[in-house]
Amino acid sequence: MEPYSITLSTEVTFHALSHPLRRTVLDLLRTGPMPAGQIARAFTVSRAAVSKHLRQLQRAQLVRVTRKGRHRFYQLDIKPLAEAGRWLESCRSSSDAPMELKTGEGSGDLVFL
Repeated sequence: MEPYSITLSTEVTFHALSHPLRRTVLDLLRTGPMPAGQIARAFTVSRAAVSKHLRQLQRAQLVRVTRKGRHRFYQLDIKPLAEAGRWLESCRSSSDAPMELKTGEGSGDLVFL
C-alpha cells in the first residue's frame, strides 16, 4: 500500500472533530437535516457559541447548509470523514505495532499493543 499523506482538508476535519460539542452536533445530524435553532436548543451554551461551532463544521465541509426562508438547515456530509478514515487506516495498516482503539473511560485513546 502506498503511503497516504495527510492533506490540509484532512487536518481541518480532525480539528473540527477535536471539540466534543461539534462531535455531538454531528451525532444529532445523523438522524437527518436540522434547523440551526433546533441544534442550538440541544445545548446549554449560547446560540452564538453553537453558531461558531456550526461554522467550523461548515468550514471543514462536514455539514452542508441550505436556506429555507429565514431558516438554515444543516445536514451531515460524510465525505471528509471517509477521507480521514482512509488516512487512519493507512496508519494502522502500515504500522509494525498493532493498534487498538479503546472505548469507555478515556474513550478514543489509541493504544499500541
